[in-house]
Amino acid sequence: MLPSVADPEFAFPALVIQKFHPIIAGVVVAAVFSAILSTPDSLIVLAAQTVHLDIIEGVCGRKLSERGAKKAGAPSSPPSASSPRSPRPRSRA
Repeated sequence: MLPSVADPEFAFPALVIQKFHPIIAGVVVAAVFSAILSTPDSLIVLAAQTVHLDIIEGVCGRKLSERGAKKAGAPSSPPSASSPRSPRPRSRA
């Protein structure tokens, strides 16, 4: 179909560029690259969460404070009503 492509890894981008309008081809190729890049990104987030939950809390037996968890990049729970950072209702005077 595309005999001019020497490397098979470039067959899909070459086919898209040849068959579609340049704007559509750019969107399709960008979608493929974003799907490729989202996998390692998800694995990095998973690894960070595993280190936090399994190693820091599980092995060391130490629970991080909310401030320490934010510093380490761990997901934190939403503020509760008793949290000092939650907005306080204003009194009407």
